[in-house]
Amino acid sequence: MQQGSLLKSTTEGNRYMFLTQLKALSENSRVLKINLIGFVGQSWYEAEDESVTELVKKIDTFEATEQDEIHCFINSQGGNYFAGVHLYNVLKNSPAKIVTKNLGQASSAASVVFMAGDERIAYPGSITMAHKPLIKPELCNSDDLRALAEELDDVGSSMRALYLLETGLDESKLDELLTSEKLMNPDEALANGFVTKVSDDNSYQAIKEKSDIKASQRAELNTKFKIDESKPEESNKPVEASVVIKACQENNL
Repeated sequence: MQQGSLLKSTTEGNRYMFLTQLKALSENSRVLKINLIGFVGQSWYEAEDESVTELVKKIDTFEATEQDEIHCFINSQGGNYFAGVHLYNVLKNSPAKIVTKNLGQASSAASVVFMAGDERIAYPGSITMAHKPLIKPELCNSDDLRALAEELDDVGSSMRALYLLETGLDESKLDELLTSEKLMNPDEALANGFVTKVSDDNSYQAIKEKSDIKASQRAELNTKFKIDESKPEESNKPVEASVVIKACQENNL
């Protein structure tokens, strides 16, 4: 893990985020948790925005190995297809095991990101939806519209190939789902290959990224890292990763 500024936090929800991530699944494994919430990309026309860029940076900084896991929690209506493909490919190229979790909706471009999971889990009440590529033309003449139609067909071919690869559906069934823009509940998404597992866990504790630190351990860590819980609006002093890891080991975390 790279040296860096850790435990620089302003809220209870993320103060111990890195401690939680450093808790091993087994002796040699780690878990990185990322969240894709809201619009994918800056707009329909701009592929990248700060949120997508930051997620990619987190994945790169994690420096995953084959023993690690990356869990991507999704609740997104979609957005820019190419931003979704970018994040999909970053996840697919990681040596870590990828687990994508649909906590609300994984629609449109967000369903592309969802497809990156080695495990793709739909939670109760969630919706998965894929459709043909869309565009909002402005001030186009007939030549422009014909060119746009060809471009959409090219994007559609790319999109279909990705869904076919990950779902195992035959082309006719996939085309039916894309044309109808079917809102698939967890069981339907499972039947159509978009999901590999339907979760019966509705506690959503994983996304909160809180650890089970005992009060005594928490007080000791607060002192060590100079965390003042009475002033959550102020940033706390950053510390290096090696210090955090050592503190976790000393406290059996």
